[in-house]
Amino acid sequence: MPKKRFNVSQAKDIPGRDKPIWLKHGVAFMDENGKVRVKLESLPLPNAEGEVWLNLFEDDDKSGGEVIHF
Repeated sequence: MPKKRFNVSQAKDIPGRDKPIWLKHGVAFMDENGKVRVKLESLPLPNAEGEVWLNLFEDDDKSGGEVIHF
C-alpha cells in the first residue's frame, strides 16, 4: 500500500496582496499505521502573535497555485 504524501506549507501575508503566498517547508507522510511523519526542509517563522501554523495539503503531483519552495 503506498504511503499518503502531503506538502507542509505555511501561509504568509504580504502587504498589498489580496491573498497570502504559500511557503513550502517540507513533506509529511502517513504510514500504514495511520501515523504522520514530518520532514521539514526549512524552519517556519512565527506570526505577529508568536504562533506557527502549518497546513498539510495532499500531494497530487500538480503545481497549481503559488507555492514557494526553499
